[in-house]
Amino acid sequence: MVSVSVRWVYLAVVVATTIWVGFDASTLGVKRGRLGGGVVDMSVTSWVICCFFLWIISFPCYLVARSKYQALSRGGVSYPGRVGLPPQQQSYRAAPTAVPFSAYVPPAPPQVSPDGRWWWDGQRWVAMAPPVAQGGSGQL
Repeated sequence: MVSVSVRWVYLAVVVATTIWVGFDASTLGVKRGRLGGGVVDMSVTSWVICCFFLWIISFPCYLVARSKYQALSRGGVSYPGRVGLPPQQQSYRAAPTAVPFSAYVPPAPPQVSPDGRWWWDGQRWVAMAPPVAQGGSGQL
């Protein structure tokens, strides 16, 4: 007898929360494509159907997506991945920023031992090759 009443309570919870999802999603203006794609970017009808048949998975997913829809409703931002950023950074592709010439720092010269025979490669001292003599002897 107890298991039958638990089933009815579970069914009542599923139906009640599914109805709430339908009303809440339509109030928030949920539309397919509004979140920029993805699994949780569905229409109101899709949310209701998924919540009714796969409640244990879909209802928590709706609660997560709901915060994104609320941010979209409040701020009217164009791309949800950029929620909370200043308006100049809300575009999907940001324009590349140019580095001023004064900010360019040339790479440091290699570290050479005082006697000039060794150089530091970042992990160990390595022997330097002797310089090749420049000569015009004409012999091979």
